[in-house]
Amino acid sequence: MLTIVQPWCTQQGWDCQYRKKGSVDQKTILQGGTYADSDGWVGDSFWFASSVWPTIGDTKGVLRDKESMYLSPTVFATWKRIVAANGWAGKASIPVTDIFNAAKINGYKFWWSNPTQSNSGATGYISLNTAVAGNAPGVPLTMAQVNDPAIQAKIQEFVRLIDHTSPSTKDVTDNCVANPDRCDGVFTYESTLIQENIALVAAGKEPLVAVYPDEIALNDSYLTFVPSKPMTDKAVQDKETFFLSLQKYLKTSEAINKLLGLGWRAGDNPMDLKSADASVFNPAWGIETTITQAPIAYPAADVITTLLSLYQTSFRRPVDAIYCLDTSGSMGAGKPDSRWSQVVQTIKVVFDKAEAERYQILTGPQDLTQVLFFTDRPNYRSAVVVGDNYDALGSLYNDVASNTRSGNTNIYSCLEEALLQYAKADSGKPLHPDMPERRRVIFLMTDGQSEGSPAAFLDSVKKAFDGKITVIAIGFSNEADGVQLHSVANPTQGTVIYTDKDAYSTDHQTNKLLAADFSEAMKFALGYK
Repeated sequence: MLTIVQPWCTQQGWDCQYRKKGSVDQKTILQGGTYADSDGWVGDSFWFASSVWPTIGDTKGVLRDKESMYLSPTVFATWKRIVAANGWAGKASIPVTDIFNAAKINGYKFWWSNPTQSNSGATGYISLNTAVAGNAPGVPLTMAQVNDPAIQAKIQEFVRLIDHTSPSTKDVTDNCVANPDRCDGVFTYESTLIQENIALVAAGKEPLVAVYPDEIALNDSYLTFVPSKPMTDKAVQDKETFFLSLQKYLKTSEAINKLLGLGWRAGDNPMDLKSADASVFNPAWGIETTITQAPIAYPAADVITTLLSLYQTSFRRPVDAIYCLDTSGSMGAGKPDSRWSQVVQTIKVVFDKAEAERYQILTGPQDLTQVLFFTDRPNYRSAVVVGDNYDALGSLYNDVASNTRSGNTNIYSCLEEALLQYAKADSGKPLHPDMPERRRVIFLMTDGQSEGSPAAFLDSVKKAFDGKITVIAIGFSNEADGVQLHSVANPTQGTVIYTDKDAYSTDHQTNKLLAADFSEAMKFALGYK
């Protein structure tokens, strides 16, 4: 929205500052009653992608002036060959269950953003649950339906057909487009599909095709005011007056035309855009300018919260996770205010049940978890925690908190050790027993450049594990070497997450994310579960 809101703010003589936050972070901040960020930055409004998040986040009833600014449906973006093979061409919409059944029957690899971390994933997931429950248009899910064992079994079956998840709509869509040999389709915003296609066509590449679910979920872009002080405060009153003028501007023809140019549905009747620019809302891309089906009704807050919890603990594919944590001298392990202190704070969020529940990153009952420390070689190997045993996970946190080691850095030595752990047995029983649906994921964190080479690790992944290991690599400083991180993430269909803007900006690959700090980086990483 920089191209629309910021110029208008400048014209009005206001300094409009903003911070990008994921949907879950917005929800979590809102639950505190104001927009107060972890570093003390205070905001005056939230711009939610969907009303799902204020529904479950505004527990203190502080939001004011709630209004939708524009719309974008969650669609299934796929390739022309998939549309033709399944007889979807020319159809205004199809049942969302048909999309999942196509994956089941034909072995397609479909992607989405993690429903517990991303808005398009959440709305698509709610759409799927609504469809499986058999609700008529406009009838929201009930708690009884969410807890119905037969419905749960079907949802688990469908969710486990998803081949790849990501914490971000843009990330998962960008990478689907960049890897058409790995991605047969992705759930995303209609507006994101449009923006991707404009770039694809300009580059002479095949565009995506939109398929609309019968059970269509609308992302209604709620812009809301939240007082930072009591409304009796004159400064707060002045800010609300300005905020209302911004809302009013976004309803003008000038702003609406800009929004339409970005592929967002805006205006008095956003579901009917017969006169929209066909180069943007292009029917050749499957874009339905007029959407006639009634959108799904989002359920009550407690139902949504239960749905998101079930995704984490029952529906998603289980994960066999090994954390490779850099404890080299530059991390300052054991020193106050060090990089390691941020790691300690973050690991508590991951391994403490209340915190994990708050940030929607719960460990599931079929997950496995192990932690390794490394410098120039591995120097700590935790026991393997089976399932959601938070007492045992708490013990792992205590080990992280008490670490005081130091030394050089060799990320490859820890990755090789992780493979040894995956293959290791104790008294004839494997430490990491295999199961068909459980994915092996290594979460690698380092703050610097590594000694060694990835060759032995990658060779073992290919030969001993049939390539079925994924590395999510976090570069935790401006010294992190993106080339080295990509050397292990790319061949394993992983990604690289940076906490430094400069390191991120020099990386020109698509499979990358920028986090504000290590805490956000780890939440991003867990979004790939």
